[in-house]
Amino acid sequence: MTEDERPEDGVIREYANARSPQDLYALAGALRNRAAGLWAKGRPDEALTQLDTVVARLRRADEPMLRRQVAYALANKTAMLRELGKTDEALVVL
Repeated sequence: MTEDERPEDGVIREYANARSPQDLYALAGALRNRAAGLWAKGRPDEALTQLDTVVARLRRADEPMLRRQVAYALANKTAMLRELGKTDEALVVL
C-alpha cells in the first residue's frame, strides 16, 4: 500500500463492477470512507466526487440498505458543502 492509498481502495477496486446489493453496499461504504479521508486531507473536490459516485451508482436502487447509503452520501455532501460556505449548493442537494 502506498502512502496515499487507504484500506478502502482495495475494496473499491474489488467491487468496482459490483451488481449484487451486498457488494454494492460494500462499495458504497468504501467510497464514503474514501470521501471522508480526502476531506480530512483538505481535498474537498475529490471527496465530493466520491459521494457523487455513490449517488450515481445507487440512485435507482430499491433495496433499503442501498437507499440508506444514498441518503448518507447526500447528507455528507450537504455537510461538506455547508462547511465550504456553499450553502446554496447544499440546499439543492437536500
